[in-house]
Amino acid sequence: MLGNQQLIQKAPYLFWGLVLIVTALLLVELAPSHSGWPYKDKVEHMAAFAALGIFGHLSYPRKSIWVYSGLAAYGLLMEWMQGAFTLTRTASVYDWVADIAGVLLSALAIYLLTKNNANRI
Repeated sequence: MLGNQQLIQKAPYLFWGLVLIVTALLLVELAPSHSGWPYKDKVEHMAAFAALGIFGHLSYPRKSIWVYSGLAAYGLLMEWMQGAFTLTRTASVYDWVADIAGVLLSALAIYLLTKNNANRI
């Protein structure tokens, strides 16, 4: 188990590793799926970008606004790349909105956690 200090030290590696993984997952060709919950894809986008937001904040806490802005731009870039470079994926504004929602969710979670910890002191 990683302690808080170890997690913070490893956060940049985890963040950039996660960026690579998310990039690969967003650009891999997929077989069409017509079953399941219709919003599953949006939840996956939100979860991935929430994780990116959390690890981005832990990696660069003094530059969080740049991390969040960069992640929003990265989400837009990934949507464009899906439309331009894949055959089985399409660019979607709704996926990008889900990406931004995940980033905002991570920012809210971090704000609430730091506010809660500040109130305990």
